[in-house]
Amino acid sequence: MKFEEYRLGDLIESISVTHEFPKEEIIFLNTSDILRGSVLTDEYKDVVGLPGQAKKSIKKGDILYSEIRPKNKRYAFIDFDAENYVVSTKLMVLRVKDSRLLHNKYLYYYLTCNNIVNHLQNLAESRSGTFPQITFSEIASLEIALPTLQTQKSVVDFMDDLNDKLNVNNAIISNLEELAQTLFKHWFVDFEFPNEEGKPYKSSGGKMVESEFGMIPEGWNLNKLNEISKLIMGLSPKSSTYNEEGEGLPLLNGAADFNGSSLAPKRYTSDPKRISIKSDLILCIRATIGNLTYSDSEYALGRGVAAIRPYKREYSELLYHFVLRSINRLKAQATGSVISGLSKPDLENITILVPDDNKLNKFHNVFSSIQLKQQQLSEENIRLVNIRDILLPKLLSGEIEIPDDMEVTEDVPIS
Repeated sequence: MKFEEYRLGDLIESISVTHEFPKEEIIFLNTSDILRGSVLTDEYKDVVGLPGQAKKSIKKGDILYSEIRPKNKRYAFIDFDAENYVVSTKLMVLRVKDSRLLHNKYLYYYLTCNNIVNHLQNLAESRSGTFPQITFSEIASLEIALPTLQTQKSVVDFMDDLNDKLNVNNAIISNLEELAQTLFKHWFVDFEFPNEEGKPYKSSGGKMVESEFGMIPEGWNLNKLNEISKLIMGLSPKSSTYNEEGEGLPLLNGAADFNGSSLAPKRYTSDPKRISIKSDLILCIRATIGNLTYSDSEYALGRGVAAIRPYKREYSELLYHFVLRSINRLKAQATGSVISGLSKPDLENITILVPDDNKLNKFHNVFSSIQLKQQQLSEENIRLVNIRDILLPKLLSGEIEIPDDMEVTEDVPIS
C-alpha cells in the first residue's frame, strides 16, 4: 500500500470564527461537554449570561479538541448541523483544508489514536503553566502518512461500525437500567409486586404494617447495610507500588476508574492493602461521590472507593438499588476540609428494606437476569474497545488492511 508523508499543518487549519449570536438562545459547548467523541449536551441557554469564552462557531465535519490535558480525551467529531452551537475558546476547532486529500473522519481517528493522544499529553506536560496544555502548533507539527482517499474511507467505515456497536450496547445497558429502576419502584416504593395470585400486592388488599419509615408489607424488615453485608473501605497502597505495566492488581481509586457501568482502572499496585472480589458492589466515596457498579474481578481498593459484599447473593440487587437511591443524601452529608468524603458509619447506616424469603428470591431472580445482561454487554464493550485500540494504529500505519468482506463482530481478530 502506497503512503504519502505530510506535515499535518499543511492539511488542516484551526478555525476561530466568532459566532454572531443571531438568536436569543444557543447551545454552548465547554471542554466538559465533550468526551471520547460524544457531545454530552444539547441544552439551550440564554445568550445573555454566557461565559466570555463562548465565542467560536462550528459546522458539520469539524473536530473539537481540548487544549487542556489531551489524556482526558475531551474531543468530539461534529456529525450534525451545528449552526445553533457555540464553543469555548479552550476547544480547538480543527478543519480539513482539502477533502480530496484527507478524509475529515480519518483525521479524527488519527488524532484520537492512543499513541497520538499520549504524545500530545507528553508535550503538554513539558510546557510551563498552570495546566498541561497544547496549542495548534503541536498538532500542526505532527507527521501523518496518508493512503489513498478510498483506503481512508474504508478505515473510517470500519471504525464507525465498531463504534456503532459500542453505542448500541450502551443504549441497551441504559434501557435495562431504566427498566430495573422502574421495576424497583414498583416493588419497593409502590409495593405493587405480584401477590400469590399474580395481582398487585398493595392495591389488591395486601396487608401493610407500621414501621419507622411508614407502612411496609407484612413480613418485610428494615435492616442497616452492615447487617446484611460486609463493608470494605479502601486504603491506598504506597505510591511507590503503583505501575502501569500490569504488575499486581488493578487499582480503583475514584471516579476516573469508572467508564459508565464498567470499571476501567488506569494503574496497578504490587502491594494491595484491601481487595474487592467479583460481584462486590464498588462505590466512589471521595471527591466525585456516587459512581456505583458491580465488580467484575479482583481489584485493589484505594481511599476513594469502598466495596460492599452481601452476606447472601440474594441481597446483591437490593443493596445496589437502595444504595443508588441514597446517593443524593450521601453527597449532602459528605464531609472534609479539602476533599469531601463518606465515612464508614455513613454507609453502614443506609437502611435496606428486605422482603420475606419468598419475595426476596423472586426479586433476585428477576433483577439478577437484568444485571447479568448488563454485565455481559459491558464485558463485550471492554473487548471491543481493546480491539479498537489495538487495530486503529495498525490500520493508520498500513501494517494491516481491511478485507473487503470484513464485518464488525466481537470476534474480530487482533493479532
